Amino acid sequence: MHTQITSSFCPYNFYKGRRRYRYYIVIAMAIYKKTNKYKQRLFGNDLKALLYAYGDSSSPNAETIQTVEDLLTCYLVDLVVDANKVRLIRGNNKLSVDDIMFALRNDPVKLGRVYDLKEMDRQIMMAKKMFGDDDVDKGSKIKDGSEITKVSDSNSSKSKNGSKL
Repeated sequence: MHTQITSSFCPYNFYKGRRRYRYYIVIAMAIYKKTNKYKQRLFGNDLKALLYAYGDSSSPNAETIQTVEDLLTCYLVDLVVDANKVRLIRGNNKLSVDDIMFALRNDPVKLGRVYDLKEMDRQIMMAKKMFGDDDVDKGSKIKDGSEITKVSDSNSSKSKNGSKL
């Protein structure tokens, strides 16, 4: 028997629906008042840098960081809960990127970013296999079927007596 997983952390689903940003400040303050001020903060330094990148001062208000972190945590919890529902319907044991992509199917900007990150991950994996320390045979294949070849380093060639050139 599966237990129903709900998002009880976020009291308001403010980002869903047609009027998603109409009462943004009121809801953000309501969330801020309901959260514990002494809980562990995970994204403080990253949010400080992000706020500075978007035009805030170099040392933003602590309440601003806490409020944005609460909103971010609320969004991530709801996203993972939606993806977990998809996982349960599909019958998988683990949450996958495909489940998150299905949960983001109505948001084309975020879905496009997931596609970009997935492609970048594939390219990094190909580059690691191509230039890695492990022996990769010429013409070996990766998951997607494309061939890779190991590039030999001309400085590592050995002379007849075994010393490096």
